[in-house]
Amino acid sequence: RTLPFLKGLYKTYHRYGLEIVGIEAPEFAFEQVASNVSQAIHDDGITYPVVQDNNLTTWNAYRNNAWPADYFIDANGNVRHVQIGEGDYEQDEAVVRRLLYDAGARQLPPPMTARAILPSSNLQTNETYLNPRQYNQYGQMWPQPLQPGAHSYSLVPSSSLQLNEFALGGSWDASSESITPAGAQGSIEGGIQAQHEYLVMTSSGNVPRTGEVLLDGRPIPDKYAGADVHNGHFTVVGPVSYTHLTL
Repeated sequence: RTLPFLKGLYKTYHRYGLEIVGIEAPEFAFEQVASNVSQAIHDDGITYPVVQDNNLTTWNAYRNNAWPADYFIDANGNVRHVQIGEGDYEQDEAVVRRLLYDAGARQLPPPMTARAILPSSNLQTNETYLNPRQYNQYGQMWPQPLQPGAHSYSLVPSSSLQLNEFALGGSWDASSESITPAGAQGSIEGGIQAQHEYLVMTSSGNVPRTGEVLLDGRPIPDKYAGADVHNGHFTVVGPVSYTHLTL
């Protein structure tokens, strides 16, 4: 979610001396596969260099503890500002402008954040995890706790879900990093407030598998369907963040 801001910074200030180096510090096993990282870089249109840090060497060197984290380093190699988490985009751009000015850059363009409508973290449903260890990490509500191993979950009517409340339906097998349908069908429902909705999924053996997207209990109209939804359905193959909803 910070990529639009970072790419905007790079496009605006690279010519004045700004360099961005992305560090891929994997949280899950599929992020340790170089081909998956390379594909994500291509799909996200990232043009600045990105390095893969499977051993979290850079992460540990900076004593980092969160995704995303931005470290602003001046021309002398000193860390002058740290931003943990999303937001504070105006302040971050002001730091970039100050460091470029200190390094001798002049006649900088007007701040891009002064012309942009920036997202508010108060107006969107936070991310959640689909594993027993982290599923309620961001304060979401789950009527039925997510349990390790294979379990059946009673279907909860979507109309009864509150904002930021999620529920599983059908049989699911939960591991330390993910959940997998354990039967012929399984559903994930959520009461969300967002302009876009994403779900990271993959398919064992890269065998194409399909699913259906419902909005308010009905097949999602084409005008609200995300880029990966066609005629109300999506196909899962490799490990990707699939877009299901775009308002």
